[in-house]
Amino acid sequence: MLESTDFIALGALGTVKDILRLPAYLAPRSTVRSADAVRAAAAILSRATPEDIAWLGRQRAFGSDDHAWSSLSPSDLGAPPLHPDSPSAPIVALASMHWSGYVREAATRLLATRGDGAELPFLLVRVNDWVPEVRAAATEAVRERLRPSYSKHFVACLGLVDGLRGLRRNQLSGLVDEVEALLAQSDLTAQHALLEALHSPSKAARRAAARVAVRRGDPVLVLGAVTSKDPVVASLGASFVSASWSDGALRELLPSLRRGGPKLRWIALAAVCDRLPGEAEPHLRQALLDPCTSLRELARYRWEKVGLSPVDFAALYRQSVSNVTGQPRQLAVALRGLAETSAGPDDGALFADHLHHQSAPVRSAAVLGLGRTNDPLFHEALSSAMDDPSVRVAAEARRWVRIRLGRAAVRWRPRP
Repeated sequence: MLESTDFIALGALGTVKDILRLPAYLAPRSTVRSADAVRAAAAILSRATPEDIAWLGRQRAFGSDDHAWSSLSPSDLGAPPLHPDSPSAPIVALASMHWSGYVREAATRLLATRGDGAELPFLLVRVNDWVPEVRAAATEAVRERLRPSYSKHFVACLGLVDGLRGLRRNQLSGLVDEVEALLAQSDLTAQHALLEALHSPSKAARRAAARVAVRRGDPVLVLGAVTSKDPVVASLGASFVSASWSDGALRELLPSLRRGGPKLRWIALAAVCDRLPGEAEPHLRQALLDPCTSLRELARYRWEKVGLSPVDFAALYRQSVSNVTGQPRQLAVALRGLAETSAGPDDGALFADHLHHQSAPVRSAAVLGLGRTNDPLFHEALSSAMDDPSVRVAAEARRWVRIRLGRAAVRWRPRP
């Protein structure tokens, strides 16, 4: 049994999971109904994110063990309109997740009479209800809110909106498209909300906002996407820049793209090769020694396609190995590049010289090189590398020993 002090604590610090403890104290006909519990539920819901509301909607057992809550009827919810500050507001919101379809429908229609935006997550959860009448009431209410003044509330719920697209029970992609079309309009309120959503803690909201941002084509939003720490968001922005922005704008943004993650660097290099082939050589040379394997491969593939003279990439990587001896990171990249481009066993000794380097990435690259050269003279060295103290190096060695010498030759390190 919860006391008054418990309700005060829940109202101040409780999370949406704590609402699961409150149904017995919320039902209008409950013998233990408490105004403090109602205020606690309202406080918790005011702090809840749309994702929290969606989680709560998935708790099918919510309140089912309490007779007063499970026997809730539509008449217990009150008459419209529903005011946000009304004591019944949190009860109606939670009743939209009741086991009874009649109660959910009544709660949904009452929620539709609110206009402060707090009702939108609950309506979006109900547009996928299994009862057609509830679903229709929620869908109608959501469509009534497809207006510019509500754009900031839809942006806040983009994670929920995006999740509707792939649902199997109902085809809701059309509704999702309508919401995104609203947010794609040139409205300053939506722009500010989308800019905040691009850096939202919710991954789904960030990525949905990025798709809307590139659909709008707003330079401020696109730059916000490009500078995001989320690689998917940044890639969406970078792809739009590379396809749509002018050559001059692309040049200005290239330094930022090249400082980004592997996907951004890949997009930047491909854009330079496609749109600025005459300026591609320095970018390609830098990419030849990029830590990302796919970027090195792209640079080698595009080298001659942009009109540059053929290059012996293996010789270039051998030269790089000798030039970066005292720089472990660059040395590991150069050795991997050599392993990717060397066709013969002549480089086996060069790889073997680095098998005992103090840097594990360098030793791993050396093992890769020995495995690719497949020189029997170095099979014993390859086998010895399975005992390397680095898990990464030992795993690389086991992979190549299995390929070159067979499974029987693989040694597994005993667990400590």
